[in-house]
This record gives sequence, C-alpha cells and structure tokens, in this order.
Amino acid sequence: MVIMIDCDTADNWVIAVGQGSISLDTTDYHEPTGSVRGNSTNPSAQAFGLKYDFGVGTDMSKLQRFSFWAKMSTKRGGTPAENTVALTDTSGNVMAWYISPIETYWMNFSFHLKTYDYKDPDFDITQVRYIEIWQSDVESGDKMWVDLLLLNNYFFSARK
Repeated sequence: MVIMIDCDTADNWVIAVGQGSISLDTTDYHEPTGSVRGNSTNPSAQAFGLKYDFGVGTDMSKLQRFSFWAKMSTKRGGTPAENTVALTDTSGNVMAWYISPIETYWMNFSFHLKTYDYKDPDFDITQVRYIEIWQSDVESGDKMWVDLLLLNNYFFSARK
C-alpha cells in the first residue's frame, strides 16, 4: 500500500498555524510538475505551517514510512521541538516528529511511523485526517514549499 500526495495541486491544503495563503508553484518544485507553497503574512516571527486534509479518516496502520520534501525562502531558527511534523486523527489526537529547521534548499524528511517524538495516548493510526508541517520563527513574506509526500513500506528517497 502506498499513499502519495504529489503536490501538483493546492487542493486539500490549508494553513495549519500562523497567517498566510496557499498556492501551487509550478516554477519551484522537487518532483517534475509543481509544489505547494505557503506564503506567510505573520505579523511577527511565529510558527507557520501547512496542513493536508484527507477529508476523512485514513487508515495508515499497514504503512511503515513517511517522507516528504520541503524548503523555506529564508532559514529560520527554532529548536526541533518547535519545528514539527504531525499526523492528526479525526478526534484531534496527534502523533508528531520534531525536525531541524527547514533550509533554503530542498530537504528530504523521512520517518518511521512506529518511532515518534510525541503521541497522544488515544491517537488512532486508522483514522488519520491531517498531515501538518510547522516551522518556527516565520515572518511576513517568508515562503514554505512542500512536495511529494509518500507514505509506504519502503524507505524511498529520490534525489533531485
């Protein structure tokens, strides 16, 4: 089983935290069609993130790996605990991984779904509704790109 979100459309993407807008970028991407770009309008340095909405609970219990590509227009700080990737179930429970700040070049992030940094006790891997990617200290005018989210049973990472 494989779940692939190729980011060739901005459909189902919303701002997860902070203020801004979402658009499709067909000039800056990792895989060969487009990427989703978040455009921050945060009034001051604060967390900013994008969220993919499956629309319904999605069963990820048979999957082992999760990976995606991301980059920022400006490197921002924050500790790994402030820079987060999370799965949220239909009840609002979270399973999360803390990541290093996203750089200004395409970076690949890969995780094992059974090894996480935080998990609510009632998180239900069979009812995942959202995938969220957050970066701290984002200011107005900063941009975040996300591309090619893969959930599968392989540790696959294509290099550009």
